[in-house]
Amino acid sequence: MINKILTVLILIIFFICLDLHAQGSSLTGTKSAPERIGTNELHVVSDSGRSGHPVIISFTINNDDQFVAFQFDIILPSVLTFVEDSVWLYRKTNHIILANLINQQTLRILAYSLSNQPFLGNDGEICAVMFNLNGNSGTYDIGLNNVVISNAEGVNVLTGYYPGTITIVSPDISGEHSVDFGEISVLDTLSYAYQVSNTGDDTLFVTEFSSSDTIFWNDTPLPQNIPPGDSGTFNLKFHNINKGDYSTVFTIRSNDPDEDPFYIDAIASSFAPNYILIENAETFVQDTVTLKIDVNNYEQFIDFQVDVNFPTNLTYVTNSAALTDRKQDHNLYENLLTPTKLRLFSFSPGHLPFLGDTGTVVTMNFVAGNDTGTFPLHLSGGILFDSVSQNIIKGTIDGEIHIKPIPTFQLSIFIANGWNITSVPGINTNGMGITDWWSGLTGIVYKFIPGSGYAGVTTTMPGEGYWMKQSGDNIYNTGGEWPAGGIQVVEHNPIDAIAGWNLFGGYEDTVTVASLTTTPPGQLLYPVYKYSPGTGYQTAAQIEPGYGYWVKVLSNCQINIPDLVTKETSIVADLFKKEWGKIILTDASGSSYTLYAVNGTVDLNSYELPPLPPSGVFDVRYSSGRVAEDINSSIQSIDMRGITYPVK
Repeated sequence: MINKILTVLILIIFFICLDLHAQGSSLTGTKSAPERIGTNELHVVSDSGRSGHPVIISFTINNDDQFVAFQFDIILPSVLTFVEDSVWLYRKTNHIILANLINQQTLRILAYSLSNQPFLGNDGEICAVMFNLNGNSGTYDIGLNNVVISNAEGVNVLTGYYPGTITIVSPDISGEHSVDFGEISVLDTLSYAYQVSNTGDDTLFVTEFSSSDTIFWNDTPLPQNIPPGDSGTFNLKFHNINKGDYSTVFTIRSNDPDEDPFYIDAIASSFAPNYILIENAETFVQDTVTLKIDVNNYEQFIDFQVDVNFPTNLTYVTNSAALTDRKQDHNLYENLLTPTKLRLFSFSPGHLPFLGDTGTVVTMNFVAGNDTGTFPLHLSGGILFDSVSQNIIKGTIDGEIHIKPIPTFQLSIFIANGWNITSVPGINTNGMGITDWWSGLTGIVYKFIPGSGYAGVTTTMPGEGYWMKQSGDNIYNTGGEWPAGGIQVVEHNPIDAIAGWNLFGGYEDTVTVASLTTTPPGQLLYPVYKYSPGTGYQTAAQIEPGYGYWVKVLSNCQINIPDLVTKETSIVADLFKKEWGKIILTDASGSSYTLYAVNGTVDLNSYELPPLPPSGVFDVRYSSGRVAEDINSSIQSIDMRGITYPVK
């Protein structure tokens, strides 16, 4: 302790003397003595460092004259803090260096030789000081003051001094301080892409990204490193099964020197997904379409009200609105407020909720006009009442209706001279009368009514088969006898059939007989028959548009004709065996027909022919009405259009 005090006293005396010798001298080092002084300068070596880390600042003296001591005050920027006992002296012999904080912003450096020995060399680093570096990225000035470079005579030979700078290389976190997640269903989880930017010049290390509430969280793994000038995206999430408004504070911990921690205020709202929506629909012009209103509800509702705003191209079918089986004791009321606005209101006398939590609650019918295109279906004034008469609806969802032109198809069929079985596979825009379809017909057109026989018709409809007599062979086609724009496609509705034989026709597609089905299933008996002038009834492998066919069913049912075009297959390929005997009968006009003589065990019921054609049509069959008979059975006869021939 005594030695340290003596050293300080000696230094005080030394620098008092040094100051007296230096009086009258300027910073350029001009002496009162006549001898010439060279260049003797003190420099701060500018440097850079990372915030949060120590940095060593070097000082150099380049000198033409020998010097034995020096002193200077370092004017410290706020980002530098002196590290006690961390100062180094270079180019020394027996020199001593001391560092002393004059105040928070001034560090005094003093170096001397007790034996007045000069420092070595004429250039280079003379001392270095360690500081802690903390602050934002940027460049800061390091000032100098009270600079003295003393020779052996105690003269200040300083000719100049040069301050320097310290550049902080540090990350700088940047991001939104508030986040609004918005609204989210209680059934869903909402994600928010939060961007953290680094506007500094050092890598930003994000070590923590957490929330004060568990319903908010960060889903991005940590840590994350963000290079200078770059940004990183963090997947923030929110989920709550309870509806309401919620808030939290996210905390980011990083190596940012002055914004650690970094805070983010976040808000979100969860709601119960109770919606009224109208389904999208499509239809053809002039057709009737059913529109459906659904309610998707997270919470039970007792009653509802909604206004349906529809385009002028739709006409509401009065009193067609009806509740679905989601109702209990509910009643439905409708009010056509304007020609294009329908109000619907439901009410439960027993205060009962609708069943289920999704699906259609009400249907209603409209007739489409002639305009084609896509038109909006808008809902307004939606209300869903709960058990305490609170409106729990979140919103309504609109739809649209696509009104299409009726599709058409081209058709060309051959109708032979004489009797034919025909059908109409769609709508003829010229009319549905028999002459609109068959301009070359002669006589009456017949349809078959099971249980009562043939009846004459003057108009036609798809799905029915007809007997018609053609005068001369003719090819009927669109662009000829029928509109060039084509025949309008109709919906492939099931065809009602009565137990026994039925005469029917198909639609615009060619389908196989094997693809026909019935409702209920399994009612159709094979084979299906067609009629060819000159050859009579023949088994059919496919149903072609424009022609008629006979089919027998076990009981009253519906025949379903598929929509897709199918390739020909033969479900009756093995109906007639090659080894069977044949009886071929031909009339005077050349029409002929083949009957079969069966030898073996065969279900003869499968060989029953359709009902007799109208009077005057060529027909040959056994008197049993079949096309095949067992030759070992009792004597049969052949009926050739009213003339019976015995067979022995």
